[in-house]
This record gives sequence, structure tokens and C-alpha cells, in this order.
Amino acid sequence: MPHTCHPLRELIEDALQDFLPLSRLESAARLNDAIHYAVFPGGKRMRPLLTLLGARIAGVPLDDALPAACAVEFLHTSSLIFDDLPSMDDAALRRGSATLHLVFGEDIALLAALALLNQAYALFGSNTCLLAEAVACIGSNGMIGGQALDLAGKTWPHFLQFAQPQNLILDAAHAGRGRHGCRGVAGGRGRSGQRRRRFRRSLPGL
Repeated sequence: MPHTCHPLRELIEDALQDFLPLSRLESAARLNDAIHYAVFPGGKRMRPLLTLLGARIAGVPLDDALPAACAVEFLHTSSLIFDDLPSMDDAALRRGSATLHLVFGEDIALLAALALLNQAYALFGSNTCLLAEAVACIGSNGMIGGQALDLAGKTWPHFLQFAQPQNLILDAAHAGRGRHGCRGVAGGRGRSGQRRRRFRRSLPGL
């Protein structure tokens, strides 16, 4: 596994740089710095790694799955920025460093999170069913609704905490199959389908 993941991590880091939603507008340097600060150096990159490993199992070329893998990571990073804000968890540290809003201010932190979320939608949008899964995972019955429950001191339901993120990663792994490629990940017949179902069961709570 370590031998498999190391080159994949290098692919992911390069792709994240390529797809980073930096502004070309004058005087937007602070926003660009905030976006870069939020994404790099990053954590273990488990979500994009799982996406690429799932793509490999499904026989999807890694180059075709990389945009979706980056989208999953941009989505995750945007959720951390939102979660750390004073109006949410009011966190001071993230991965051992000062949280984005403490370094760049709440205004720029919000814009950076929105830029990353918007880029995630843009990358997911190349595949119709993947985009639909992302909308369900992010929306008021997904990540956003779960954050509202968190603010109310309620426990996230199992389908929000585990099932929806898993579905999104599984669909992202199949993004390279084209607009109708997503749902094959959960099923399938023969050895390929069995591998997919084992992969699904191996996914941690994300």
C-alpha cells in the first residue's frame, strides 16, 4: 500500500496545483495566497487517494479520474474552512497551523472556501450523475444540513457522516467512464463487481 500510494500522492499534489482556482484579477493576490494556504501542504489526501485507488480497481485511467479526485479534495478543504469560522466551531488550529480566517481574515477565508467549492462543482460537472451525487452530498440534506445539526449540538445521522461521502468518492472513482459511468461502482457482476463492493466496504467514515 505505501508503495502504491506514494506515486499517487505525487500525482494528486501536481493535479491540485494545476486545478487550483486562482484568480487572474488584479489585486486578488491575497485571495490566491489564502487558497494556496488552505490546500497546501494539506493532510493525508485520503479522499483523492481513495478516489484514484477506486478508479484503478474499476479500470478507469488515472488521468481521467484526477479531476474528480481533486474536486473531492477541494470540497473537503472548503468544508474545513467553513467549519473553522468563528460563527461555526471558532477553531484556532488546523493541521497544526493557524486556521485560514486567523491568517487572512474572515472575509478572505469565506471567499477562498467559496472559490474551492465552486471549483469542485466545475470539476464534478463534467459528469452528470457525479454532479448530482455531489449536490446531494453538499446540500441542505448533506454537508450543509449536517453542519446545521452540529451547530444545534445534534449528532450527524449515519447516512450524512458515512454513506454520502462514500457514495461521492465511489462515483468520483468512476468519473472517467463518462456521463453514465457513476453508478456502476456499487454493483457490477463477476470479479469486477466483487472488487468494487469490497472497496466500498473498506472505505472509512469520511
